[in-house]
Amino acid sequence: MKGLTKKTDERIAKMAANKTGKKTGPRPDRKGIRVSISTEFKKGQHTSIATEFKKGMFAKEKHSAWKGGVSTEYEKIKIGPEYKAWRMAVYQRDHFHCQICKKHCSEKDIAAHHINSFAAYPHLRFTIDNGITLCRSCHIKVHKDKETGQCRPSAS
Repeated sequence: MKGLTKKTDERIAKMAANKTGKKTGPRPDRKGIRVSISTEFKKGQHTSIATEFKKGMFAKEKHSAWKGGVSTEYEKIKIGPEYKAWRMAVYQRDHFHCQICKKHCSEKDIAAHHINSFAAYPHLRFTIDNGITLCRSCHIKVHKDKETGQCRPSAS
């Protein structure tokens, strides 16, 4: 349909002619007229679910995934300022380039990877030399390679 307009194609001209003068918004002439019972129920049900979310039906302990407000040590560290500073220092050192494929990483396609495991080496968690900048796809490959026992990246 590229290049077709209502001047060049008669099908499009008919569609355009049929649309003229028709309202697409709410119909003021039907104000106050009830809809069918099934539609009324669906509308009310939808509204009540949205309202329940706002009221807290699924908030905190009522949600199925609630674990008593307990965050793991890992989660607390990952949102902390020390971890964010370490991550940014690794990115800056590597000039925001993946150290495997050498691609310049955007903000959404970048990961700071711990060369020595975050969990196994807690004393090296915030050591800049223990970090390497990777794009998301290379980061996934590195973790898959670790599972299969292949080599890991080295900081260069």
